[in-house]
Amino acid sequence: AVHWGRYRSPAFHVQSWYDEVKDYTYPYPHECNPWCPDKCTGSMCTHYTQIVWATTNKIGCAVNVCKQMNVWGEIWENAVYLVCNYSPKGNWIGEAPYRTGRPCSECPPSYGGGCQNNLCYKDYRYEDPIISETDEANEVEIPQVVEQNPVRFYPPESKPNKPNKPKKTIPETYMTQVITCETKMRDKCRG
Repeated sequence: AVHWGRYRSPAFHVQSWYDEVKDYTYPYPHECNPWCPDKCTGSMCTHYTQIVWATTNKIGCAVNVCKQMNVWGEIWENAVYLVCNYSPKGNWIGEAPYRTGRPCSECPPSYGGGCQNNLCYKDYRYEDPIISETDEANEVEIPQVVEQNPVRFYPPESKPNKPNKPKKTIPETYMTQVITCETKMRDKCRG
């Protein structure tokens, strides 16, 4: 999301993404009025479909204030740029973001039947999970096979039972993303 003018919180922008639900027609895969992202005029719904994507379970967001930002050929002064990345990413062309049914009825077995606020939930405090990390982004594309390298994750409450070993350093690419004032929006799209 890019905004300039009076202050709008990141929560305001995320809510605007969710509000795209009004333009989404379930259960038709990726149906929007008009179908997006191929049509770049009118309504948009891919922000909504990504934030409700059933298999996405991690999100990371960043905000950058840009003194000057080129947005579709116009210079915006003091623009606020919000970017979120989702993992695993969703918005697969031809697939719906979720299935209808009883909440938590299709949680993965690894979650042990945990359900919290009508969402699949896994309590990591009592386990030593291995979480696969991949370099994921919020983009619409055709499904591909991605090689994953597992990274061991220790929640703050748990500690390894083994004597002190050198800690494994998580590569910076998994911890940060540099957000610049260059937009990556399609020049022909204004929706």
